[in-house]
Amino acid sequence: MQTQDVQARASTDDDGRSHEDLGQQLNIAFWLLTTLATLFLALRIYCKFDRVRSLWWDDYLLIAAWVRNFLVFSP
Repeated sequence: MQTQDVQARASTDDDGRSHEDLGQQLNIAFWLLTTLATLFLALRIYCKFDRVRSLWWDDYLLIAAWVRNFLVFSP
């Protein structure tokens, strides 16, 4: 009797918690945060050029991270 119970539990993969698909919510949150990051990066670069200042290493690092973000996560 015990072996049947163990086999039944192993085959269902149910641990008693509800497993809902959060893929759509994660996708919406990701693109929302990416949009905000794009806005802030664009404003930062605009302010640098508006005040006639050159970009520094941290600006290039942010741009590289932004480009990498789109290359990795774009469909």
